[in-house]
Amino acid sequence: MADIFQKLIAFESGECGKWDSEKVRQICTLVRKAVALIDKIFDIFRGTTTFSFNGGKDSTVVLHLLRLTVHIRGTRGLTSPTLSDGCSSFYFDSNSCFKEEKDFVQSTCVQYGMDLMRLNHNFKEGLEILTEVHGVRAIFMGTRNTDPDGVDIDVLSTSSPGWPAFLRVNPCLLWGFHDVWAFLRIFEIPYCILYDSGYTSIGSRDRTCPNEALKNEDGSYKSAFMLEDVKTERSGSRKSVSE
Repeated sequence: MADIFQKLIAFESGECGKWDSEKVRQICTLVRKAVALIDKIFDIFRGTTTFSFNGGKDSTVVLHLLRLTVHIRGTRGLTSPTLSDGCSSFYFDSNSCFKEEKDFVQSTCVQYGMDLMRLNHNFKEGLEILTEVHGVRAIFMGTRNTDPDGVDIDVLSTSSPGWPAFLRVNPCLLWGFHDVWAFLRIFEIPYCILYDSGYTSIGSRDRTCPNEALKNEDGSYKSAFMLEDVKTERSGSRKSVSE
């Protein structure tokens, strides 16, 4: 946890290295706002929070914002959940997930000591288990407002009618595509290798393919962070063959 904190302090003091100083300041501001939000949620929902980790870029951002918040609270002498106890984490596992995604989720859990609950259920059933069996009241998510399901929600949003009751906490809701990649690259955070093979958004295997906007003349693909037109972020999504 201290690794990101030390870099944040260095960046805020002007030690930006090879990175554009204005972009670094912008990312540090986003990080501080997200940390302040997470900090409040930790205090309000003591022992009843969890984190939805799916191995995607946005979810990876939230993971490290959580780690950073836990560390900062520790420097203030405050108790807080960790990703292996009070702030649990969960992953919806299925045969439709990319192997590379599963491998990244597993390696990340090992690296950071995460106690990950694997759910082999549909989303509604899984959320019922979390709320009714495990007493979850708030879930940290990597939803952004450019996501199909992120358009009409707020940073703090209650679950939809007819679904298990919990608070959706979206620390990076207002982050842009390039903000996400700037954070991951500036802070040197590992991410799923699919993003280095032209994937700009990762869904199920039968619905996701590399983004043609990143295709090179030789048939290879550029890394996701090189995407120029962010409106094409989800151009790699496609309908299932069975539809």
